[in-house]
Amino acid sequence: MWISVHDTVDGSKLRKLARMAGCPKGEALGVLSAIWLWGAKNADQSGRIRDSTEEDIALVALPFLTKGIDSYEFVEKMIEAGWIERVDGELYFHDWEDWQAPWYKYQREKERDTKRRRETRKAKRDADGSGSTGTMNIEQKQAPVSAPEPRELEQTPKKQKSPAKPKPEKEHYGDFVTLTEEEYGRLVERYGEAATKRMIEILDNYKGSTGKKYASDYRTILNWVWERVRDENPRLIKAQAPQPKIAGDLSEIIPEEWRTGRGG
Repeated sequence: MWISVHDTVDGSKLRKLARMAGCPKGEALGVLSAIWLWGAKNADQSGRIRDSTEEDIALVALPFLTKGIDSYEFVEKMIEAGWIERVDGELYFHDWEDWQAPWYKYQREKERDTKRRRETRKAKRDADGSGSTGTMNIEQKQAPVSAPEPRELEQTPKKQKSPAKPKPEKEHYGDFVTLTEEEYGRLVERYGEAATKRMIEILDNYKGSTGKKYASDYRTILNWVWERVRDENPRLIKAQAPQPKIAGDLSEIIPEEWRTGRGG
């Protein structure tokens, strides 16, 4: 598996992404390359990212971002800068077919070679078989082929694609915090209701005072807010609650003010 990274990628669009995300240009290019490698298996030739959301892409970017850069915000900046496009509710890599044309050409040639080798092997087997059966094969080849019964010509109706399942609606659990009912239930099950309400309060105050926006408030709570509550009042979190298992170093996206003790 490989992707094409052209020298023209190092231009104003890359500088814009780096500036918006607050990271060096080289880091922005590295994260883009990691996401593109993931996209080679998860996007079709048109660039449509199949069965994936902004959160899925953020989890890919997370291990490659330096401390203090939110992976969900980085994906939003990719969309704002034009690296990813939203079209009719789906996500597309911008100009994917043009950028990755060599890869798809290689895939087509590989398929043609495979088909050609398969047909060559079949022709050889057929030739070997006809030589061993003698006259019987000749008679079989000359035998008339009866016309198929009418029912054999009927085409099997194509299966209709089932409509995509609608995403669960999110509800307001604060002025600035939204969660689905299932997400809220998971937090209560993992940490207890008192701790969950305190986590929502902390995140709500933080977003309201800073204007910060997240692609998923639920993931943000799992990323750093639960640690703030644990440090603030360990007994508030119910005993033996399993810690969230999220790929990557989650401490990298904890806001600076919480790490330095200046957060309210």
